[in-house]
Amino acid sequence: MNLDGVDRVAGINNDTDTTDANGVPAHSIAMIVDGGEIQAIGETIFKKKGEGTGTYGDIEAQYTDSLGYLNRVYFSRPDAINVAVTITIKPNANYVSVDGDAIKARIEEYIDSLGIGESVNLIRVISAAVAMGANDMNKKFDVQSLVMGEVGETLTATDIPVAWNQVADCDPENITVVVTQ
Repeated sequence: MNLDGVDRVAGINNDTDTTDANGVPAHSIAMIVDGGEIQAIGETIFKKKGEGTGTYGDIEAQYTDSLGYLNRVYFSRPDAINVAVTITIKPNANYVSVDGDAIKARIEEYIDSLGIGESVNLIRVISAAVAMGANDMNKKFDVQSLVMGEVGETLTATDIPVAWNQVADCDPENITVVVTQ
């Protein structure tokens, strides 16, 4: 996390004698790194991992150690799950049209702040949309419904599971605020 450009890091350790359910080989670590420069990440993983521990991933970094030996270090970038959200609200008397943009921004900020492998929780998305702030957003509208899911798939009122090597991502154009009367 201290490397320039690294936003999120997660990893799993397979200290068993067989490949685990995630496909990580025996006696190996699988690091998932969002952002950062490949060589710097590879060097850091090499220096921090335990002796005799293998690395697993689809990105290869080469690092020459202090004895001049070339070492191959592997890690992966997270697979992004692009999230779409539709929130239906009933405005109160003090609701103005720009409040819809604020709702979108709060939802996007919450989803994009989630860590690698952290699922998108429906109730927390609603909480983000109505969070108290300087403009008392929660007094401007009532939430009628909220559905979400992966972009291009059916949206439902359920959490979105995120695997150990994935990360949720949300763009403002994938958030719809429906205002009812």
